[in-house]
Amino acid sequence: MKILMFAGSLRKESFNKRLLVSIKPYLAERNIDVEQIDLVDFKIPVFNEDDEKSSGMPDGVKNLSQKIQQAQALIISAPEYNGSISGVLKNTIDWLSRDKANIFQRKQVMLTSASPGYYAGVRGLWHTKVPFDKLEAQVYPEFFSLAAAHQAFTTENQLKDERMKSQLEKILAHFLEHISSIKK
Repeated sequence: MKILMFAGSLRKESFNKRLLVSIKPYLAERNIDVEQIDLVDFKIPVFNEDDEKSSGMPDGVKNLSQKIQQAQALIISAPEYNGSISGVLKNTIDWLSRDKANIFQRKQVMLTSASPGYYAGVRGLWHTKVPFDKLEAQVYPEFFSLAAAHQAFTTENQLKDERMKSQLEKILAHFLEHISSIKK
């Protein structure tokens, strides 16, 4: 099983990127082939249909599309911007939706968030789910949201709070069981 992970943030010290780092050991212990990528590396421009018509799909979008196609599932950690989806994540999804092959169709997706705020980014996850539903992805119904993310991580980007770590591991276990039960 291959899982691709990325955060809907470009910030180097993004709490959502750190959350994904904390997930990697759990998956590695279960012999899951996991790759964490950074959207910064794909240099995806702001979507403009005129640019698409004149220059085609940017190389970064093509490369990301290939990575998504090769993965059985995605774990996306999505920051909440003003109670909604981040601009960079929405832009990325919009570009990827232009691929003639719907790469999200039946793709298994788990959504997480990390935020310094009390609501832990959960409001943004409901908005993040919408374009994936429209593109026929199979969004796992359990979200994981981490509040007080600015104080939640060790220097090695692992969760300090054992209760939160246990909750995350429980959701990950359910997600992995779900993926394994799906017949291709």
